Amino acid sequence: MGTKKYKIIVLIAMIVLPLVALLLLVVMFKLEPMVSPVSPPQQSGNNVEAEWERVWAQVMDDDTKEDTATPIERDICKQGLIEPRGDTWFMRHFKSFPLPDEMVQRIFVAAATSGDPIQRQSLLEPLLQNPDALIRYRAHLEIARSIMRKNQVNSVIEAFQAIQAALAVSLEKEQVKTDAYFLMGLYYLHQSKVSKAKYIIYKSIQLDPCFFDARSTYVETLLKSFAMTPRIGKTYPACLKVVLELIDNLYFIGSELVEDQRLYIEMANRLAQRPQNSLPYFMALGFVQFKASDFAKARKNLRTALNLNTQLPKQCSLRIREKASELLSLIDKSIKL
Repeated sequence: MGTKKYKIIVLIAMIVLPLVALLLLVVMFKLEPMVSPVSPPQQSGNNVEAEWERVWAQVMDDDTKEDTATPIERDICKQGLIEPRGDTWFMRHFKSFPLPDEMVQRIFVAAATSGDPIQRQSLLEPLLQNPDALIRYRAHLEIARSIMRKNQVNSVIEAFQAIQAALAVSLEKEQVKTDAYFLMGLYYLHQSKVSKAKYIIYKSIQLDPCFFDARSTYVETLLKSFAMTPRIGKTYPACLKVVLELIDNLYFIGSELVEDQRLYIEMANRLAQRPQNSLPYFMALGFVQFKASDFAKARKNLRTALNLNTQLPKQCSLRIREKASELLSLIDKSIKL
C-alpha cells in the first residue's frame, strides 16, 4: 500500500514540478509568445526595411544634433504626394517596390550601418552580379554614395565609375535613376562644368519633383551661373528666364516640398560657405535663412540685395529686389508675432 502511494506521489511530482518550473521561468524572464500579433514571421522582410529607415533617420538626427531650431513636421510633396524620407529613391518612395529576399535586404542594411567605406564596398560588390537589375542598380548607387561620403578632395571623381555603371543598368522605371543623375550632376559641378551640371540635375528633378537635394543643388547651379558670368543674360529676356527659374525653385522648396528647418539650415550653411557678390545670391541666401528662422542673418542679406549695385538688366534686378522686399516684410511680421 505504501509503495503504491509512493508511486502516485512520484507521478504527481513529475507532472507538477515541470509546470512550476515553467511558471517560474515565465515570471522571471517575462517570456513573450513565440508568435506576436504585431509582427508575425511573414513580416520579417518589412522589419528589415523598417530597420533601414531607422538607421538613416538616426544618421540624419546625428548630423543635426547641434541645431537649436525645433524641426517642423515634414509636409507631403503636393506634386507627387510622396513624403521625403531620406537621400535615396528607395527611402523617398518607401514601399514602392517589391521587397528583395531577406538576405539582400540585410546586406544593404549592413552596408548602411558600417562605418568603414572599404567594408561597405566589399559588402555591396557581390550584389553587382545579382540577376535583378534593380538590385544591381541600387548596389552601384550605394557604392557611389559610400565613396562620396568619404568627403575627400577626389571622392566625387572616384565615384564616377560607379555612377556611370548605375546609369547603364536597364530599368523598367526610368524615374528610379533620378539619384544617379543627381550624383552625375554633382560630379560635373565638382569639375566646374556648371552648364552640364545644371542640365543633368534638372533632369533629376523632372524624374522626381520631390527630390529636395536635387532642388537645392539646382539652386546652387543657377547661382553659380550668375557668379561665373557676371553679365549673364545681357538682354532682359535671357536674364529674366534664369531669375524666374531661381525664384520658382526657391518657392517650390519653401511651399510645396518640405517644412523641415534642419534642411533649410543645411542649405543655408552650404550657400554661406560659397560667398558670391551677386544680387541673386543675397536674395536666395536670405530666403533660405528666413525659412530656417534665422531672421537676423536673413534680414542682413536681403537688405544687402536691395542696396547692391548690379550689372543685371534693370527689369531683371527689379524682379529680384521685389522678392527681397516681400521677404523683409514677412520677417518683420514674423518677429512681431
